[in-house]
Amino acid sequence: MEKRVNKFIPQMAFDAGLDNSLFHDVGAVDKLILQMEENFDLVLIAEQMERSLVLMADMLCWSMDDVVTLRPSNATTSTALSKEQRQKLRALNAADVAIYEHFAKTLRVRVRSFGEHRMANGLKLLRVRSLLMEELCGGNVTIKADAPQMCHLMVMPEEQLTELIRMKQLQRFNNKKSTTQTPVK
Repeated sequence: MEKRVNKFIPQMAFDAGLDNSLFHDVGAVDKLILQMEENFDLVLIAEQMERSLVLMADMLCWSMDDVVTLRPSNATTSTALSKEQRQKLRALNAADVAIYEHFAKTLRVRVRSFGEHRMANGLKLLRVRSLLMEELCGGNVTIKADAPQMCHLMVMPEEQLTELIRMKQLQRFNNKKSTTQTPVK
């Protein structure tokens, strides 16, 4: 597996498997976008996360409780960039910019197709369920010690959660494997 060496390479393109040497090859990036469209029925957009989650719940026939999230803290740090700096970043990350712009446009089309009224209802329900989850868990930053396990899982760092899931899957696999093996005669 190729290791990401330069932290300034386009992350989405890298994660999607685009070779480093092709990050600025428009044809290769377009081909990657087509592959992503074929492989993913929906690409979530961070700035439109609630709308993305409503669409995902509908597509998967899930309830809003299945996609509820704890909102991150509003405390963010950002640095104002000059126009020149923004242009340089866009150029360095041209592959990611192309991927993002394509799927942001696709999401807007899907939201319109979904219907304004349905989306408004879905957003309202998601927000109500999210507020209830925050009350249950104790907030969106600090989880109550006696909160249900799902609350702790919802705020667990991604790498730690991924490792926990892998361990649980391995346990299930090993348990299933040991119960399905027949003794040798």
